[in-house]
Amino acid sequence: MNYTKYRPEGSSNLVNIGFAFILCLILSLFLGCLYNLTFLIPIIYFNVLITIGFGFVLAISLQIIAKLLKIRERKTRIYLVIFSTIIAYYSHWIAYILYITSQKIPTLFEFFSYWTYPRNFFLIIDEINTYGTWSFGFSNIPVNGIVLTIIWIVEALIIFFIAINYILKFPENPFSEKLNKWYPKLTLEYDFAPMYSQKKFLSNFKESRINLFLDMDKGLANKFASVSIFYLEGENNQYLAIDTIFIEVRNNAKKNITHVLTPIKISTSEAKSLISKFGTKKEFFLDF
Repeated sequence: MNYTKYRPEGSSNLVNIGFAFILCLILSLFLGCLYNLTFLIPIIYFNVLITIGFGFVLAISLQIIAKLLKIRERKTRIYLVIFSTIIAYYSHWIAYILYITSQKIPTLFEFFSYWTYPRNFFLIIDEINTYGTWSFGFSNIPVNGIVLTIIWIVEALIIFFIAINYILKFPENPFSEKLNKWYPKLTLEYDFAPMYSQKKFLSNFKESRINLFLDMDKGLANKFASVSIFYLEGENNQYLAIDTIFIEVRNNAKKNITHVLTPIKISTSEAKSLISKFGTKKEFFLDF
């Protein structure tokens, strides 16, 4: 018996997509302004961490919006994250310019006025680049010119890369067109031996199907495979996914998760057999 990987069958509601863009616009305006406050933090190395975090916050926020509004196509989510990142980064520059030119945090009226009509936008950026507004460490030598330009480019690339890459690599969550809802994610309460090769697993799975799990060894406390069943009552087909998890011995809070198998279709009877044999715990609706 062959396997079939999950692929969204229908299209998201156009009204929901419209709402998603509106929510992303509002959220990006807020996050862009909030990100601008990093200028008030004098430790440049800490700002690098904030830049990385900013990219992740944008992507995770988009995933939450997409989940709530049932946006299942990855292509639409990519458009949303690109839109959100552009708006957030532009909003950051608007707030930054207003702060630099007035030496105070702008009011909402000032922000939106300049956001919609950015007078001398590129001229002011060029002036900031020429003279600089900060320096490294305790030196009084301003960071400007080509060095500042490179820093700005790297900053933008970090934010865009993290946000877009997160959406590209995020595993699919099956959606039922029949019932118009997401499949709940159930994780089997058994830690299997770690799996690393999708090709090898699928080859064995074609022959043994779910009996493969019955003969599988138990994993280690800090290295194991987590098997998830996407089960929805009333649907003819269910889905199975596998992650290999490595927990660092010196830092139990740090988990490295490798998505070995994206959801593949299994029968309802196979899903019920696995659930009955191993038991499950239901993951949070917004599980990431």
